[in-house]
Amino acid sequence: MNLSKSTCLASFYIGKAEDVDERQLKHQGEGYFHSVEIAHSDDANVIDEAERYLIDRFKKEEMPVFFDNINDGGGGNPKADNLYVSLRLCIKTIDELEDTDEENFMFNSIEL
Repeated sequence: MNLSKSTCLASFYIGKAEDVDERQLKHQGEGYFHSVEIAHSDDANVIDEAERYLIDRFKKEEMPVFFDNINDGGGGNPKADNLYVSLRLCIKTIDELEDTDEENFMFNSIEL
């Protein structure tokens, strides 16, 4: 991840969706900079279990950033086949956001 020197990760959210790009549109309105697909499975139950597991793990850990999930996962779209993370950044000005290289947020998701 390549952020400008004055930009940091403020918080993040773990979710599941059929279309991560479409879901990102909702999250942008909630202040998230970018959503990254981290896993995919043809079996929605596998994604549901992975979401629950990750949320449980992050709720038990002391995090240097704030973890935004309130519930324990498992809700939402029962057909969701992608697991994603949405990132909220701490920036002071729009110039800092323009200095952020969004392409470095992209990576290959894993197949579950």
